Formats: sequence, C-alpha cells, structure tokens
Amino acid sequence: GAPSIVESEVAGEHLLRSLLDACARGHQSALAALFDRTAPSALTIARCVAQHEEAAQRATHDAYVEIWHRAVAGRLPAGDAAMWILGVVHRHALATVTAGAA
Repeated sequence: GAPSIVESEVAGEHLLRSLLDACARGHQSALAALFDRTAPSALTIARCVAQHEEAAQRATHDAYVEIWHRAVAGRLPAGDAAMWILGVVHRHALATVTAGAA
C-alpha cells in the first residue's frame, strides 16, 4: 500500500540528508535537487518574513549559497535537515528586514 505519513517524512528526511551529503562532496547537481525539493517551502517562509517579493527571493538565494558553502566546508548539522534548511532561509529573510529598517 501507500506509505504512511511518518514513512513519507522519514523517507523525505533521508533524501534531504543524502542530498546535503552529496553537496558536501561537491556535487552541484545535488544542490539543484535540494533546491527543487525545498524551495517552495523556503520561499513561503521568506515571503512571510521579508517585506517584498524581491527581498524574499534574494534571501532564499543567499540561504542556498550559505547551505552550499557550509556543506562543502563540512559544517552540516546532525539534526533535522529540513528544519535546518528552513532555519537558514528564515535567518536570511530576517536579515533583509533588519537591513531595510537600518
């Protein structure tokens, strides 16, 4: 039968972790796959935080650049990959708001 929601979440988390691990080995195609899988949620979060669409898109882009650099540098978290990715996006979106207020 179809996988349960929990099985789907576990499978999704394993996929994100394997994509991050591939990024750490320098596979740019893995970053593209990671982006394709997580960008809709990332952009939704960035849009909720940032004041403008352009700022949300820039924050999302900058977050994935950071994710790539941290992966290549071997600085990936041990915990939930999806939460970490979305947290990086959230931090970048907050930075656009702070920069706009300055």
